[in-house]
Amino acid sequence: MEGRLIAMQPRQGGTPLSNLIHRVELPIVHAKVKLQNPLTTSVYTTETDEHGYFRFGEVPPGTYVLHIDGGTVTNGREYESTDLLVALSKKAQSDTLLLSRRNAGAGSCGGPYWEIRSAPN
Repeated sequence: MEGRLIAMQPRQGGTPLSNLIHRVELPIVHAKVKLQNPLTTSVYTTETDEHGYFRFGEVPPGTYVLHIDGGTVTNGREYESTDLLVALSKKAQSDTLLLSRRNAGAGSCGGPYWEIRSAPN
């Protein structure tokens, strides 16, 4: 299993509305990432690199808790820990998992959230 952590932040230099609409991707670096199977207690750990990439290597199929512990972006902003539930399958496409953190804005009243999506080829 491998992936990339990024933060979607408003662009700089344009109008406030344009900056919110045209966000930029910033890698979240040095985040500790842990994959744990709650049934077998198997644990895999790694850390994101300077581009936000992480890799666990071979992980058996199953349901895991993906724990992301902190990390920072280039402007020095730090992020809090979070947990996501992921299911790994041998039938899954060989894709890079992209974890994108977004903040509320442009009419959204919710707080920050993570979304999982396939990375573009």
